Amino acid sequence: KISIPQLLSGQNSIVAEQTGSGKTLAYLLPLIERVIGMEKNGTISRWPRPNKPRVVVVAPTSELAAQVKDVAYQLAQYLDFRTMCFTKGKSADKLKEGVHLLV
Repeated sequence: KISIPQLLSGQNSIVAEQTGSGKTLAYLLPLIERVIGMEKNGTISRWPRPNKPRVVVVAPTSELAAQVKDVAYQLAQYLDFRTMCFTKGKSADKLKEGVHLLV
């Protein structure tokens, strides 16, 4: 309840709740909505610039990063919204193409 309005308005937010409560969706959905809205109203360009993701999500473990990536991919699969997960020294080549959300 609290994080969604904060994220939609561009503020930072920390989301903490029990496992399975929908935390990942609660912060990814408004972030994606905000970026797409800013692209539509011309506040930012349509495509992100190379090596400059629009949103960066930091996770404390590679397992959690993979979970966040999976939810982000599910949300973005029908949108022109590029996502990428960078863990364990994985190549950053896709960043050169430009991504909206980097985990």
